[in-house]
Amino acid sequence: MKSGNYWSSFKSRINNEPLRTLLCLVGGILCVIVGVIILSFAIQSIQTFFKEHSYVTTTALVETHEVVKGVDEYIISYSIYGEYYYHDHVVGLPEGLTEGSEFKIRYNPENPDEYTLNSGDFPWLFLLVGLVFFLFGIAIILRNISNLKEKFGFSKNKFPSDDIAVLSDDDGEEPAENVN
Repeated sequence: MKSGNYWSSFKSRINNEPLRTLLCLVGGILCVIVGVIILSFAIQSIQTFFKEHSYVTTTALVETHEVVKGVDEYIISYSIYGEYYYHDHVVGLPEGLTEGSEFKIRYNPENPDEYTLNSGDFPWLFLLVGLVFFLFGIAIILRNISNLKEKFGFSKNKFPSDDIAVLSDDDGEEPAENVN
């Protein structure tokens, strides 16, 4: 089979109106699902950002440094109001740190044992990409639903009840006065 014949066959199947509408609806639903997943990660990142935004900066010290299976692992310490906090198996520190090196961390003033290595940026990218997928999916779904409505006679300006004749006794004359 030639590729041109396959392509022509594929195009003729896609040009089939009900199949194209169905594929667009499925694509729209998938876009909405992907958008919701990305937005859920964005919401988690935003919550973390605002939680860590209230953290206080302090200086931490590298107590030990070793390479385990090709990964730099550190034991760090920092002091808050005279109380020392130690964390082991710490990864992701700035490169070039050795034992005795100092670097900045941010800790939670309500629970000084919680810390982060960076202040983090607001997750604009997650939020933007999630919104684009979500809104694009909604637009595709709405467009195809409106196409289906028009195809089956449910357009904005015409309702199925417009085609039904209304039966009544009224012949257009004023009712006679009751004479008793």
